[in-house]
Amino acid sequence: MQQIEGMYKMKKKIMTFIEIVLIIVFLFSCYKIFSKLHEYKTDGKTYDAVRQEYIEEIQKSPENIDYKGIFDRLKGINGDYKGWITVENTDIDYPIVQGTDNDFYLKHDFNKNESISGCVFMDYLNEEGKDDNTVIYGHNMRNGSMFSKLQKFKENEFFNQNNKVIIKDENGEHTYEVFSVYVLKPGDKLGKINYSSKEEFDEYVKLIKNKSFYTNDVKVEKGDKILTLVTCTYEIDDARTIVHAKLVK
Repeated sequence: MQQIEGMYKMKKKIMTFIEIVLIIVFLFSCYKIFSKLHEYKTDGKTYDAVRQEYIEEIQKSPENIDYKGIFDRLKGINGDYKGWITVENTDIDYPIVQGTDNDFYLKHDFNKNESISGCVFMDYLNEEGKDDNTVIYGHNMRNGSMFSKLQKFKENEFFNQNNKVIIKDENGEHTYEVFSVYVLKPGDKLGKINYSSKEEFDEYVKLIKNKSFYTNDVKVEKGDKILTLVTCTYEIDDARTIVHAKLVK
């Protein structure tokens, strides 16, 4: 009888221990979820504030936008500011920065504070407006922010009907047309910043067009400027969604 009672007490202790562990796990999970939501909210407020600065500058003279003035205003907030990117019919509407490497802005926002969303940033090797291929990176955030909406280009209808990317800098507004979208697998190379010959450039364009899920009539040849947008994707570990566009005006 005592043996049975002892076993019962031991079983009760084990069950109590398991319950405590489950409660701790539950509370920790709740903490992580709320912590993540708080970080998303904080990052959202940061970019809302920067966006408001941008909008206010445009509204000062909407008929004759002072691009240089806007550029100087935002560069005064962050000396790494390079321009503003907007992707047609998406929520992508962010400042672009450029660091001294491709690591810092993965985890820092426009104000250079630590951030899970990071910043939309240009490859540190690029010279703005001078290279054959300008590369811009942004996180694929699970709350739909930053570059997450680039995934929409994987949809045939969206790819065919929404191909405009706008970049505004101190020199004005630049329009790009999307011509390629694909998933870059781990180990595959993204491509170079510049190409020394027409043959090398043409070979690269042929490669990225062949990789694309869809095709359109945008022609790209040596002398054209390519914009490459890069974000994470979840089909394959360490893969990237790549969107290429050509400068048209």
